[in-house]
Amino acid sequence: MPQRDSKAETEAFNKAFGLRLEAARIALGLSRADMLTLLECKDAGYAQYIHGYNLTPPRKLEPLVKRGVSCDWLFFGITTALPLHMVGPLETAVQAASESLTSRRKEG
Repeated sequence: MPQRDSKAETEAFNKAFGLRLEAARIALGLSRADMLTLLECKDAGYAQYIHGYNLTPPRKLEPLVKRGVSCDWLFFGITTALPLHMVGPLETAVQAASESLTSRRKEG
């Protein structure tokens, strides 16, 4: 059985989670300040989440879940637990978040 590169897998997972977290913010029409309040974190902490350096503690995701963003989608990209009215906006927001995060990486 081939050995898996767990560090690379973890980095990819964290980046994908961060992208979906930022997409959730965009899809819900939240400002960055609103998101910081919901997640009870500071701007630097949120930046680490969306760039994949750290994961948001799951307990802090409850305000997003209450707004229709499932943890299945945030962590794994699985859409089956999403309300139908959230699927389209989240899919659209992933592209916007990707462009936003890519431009921030180039600037930083």
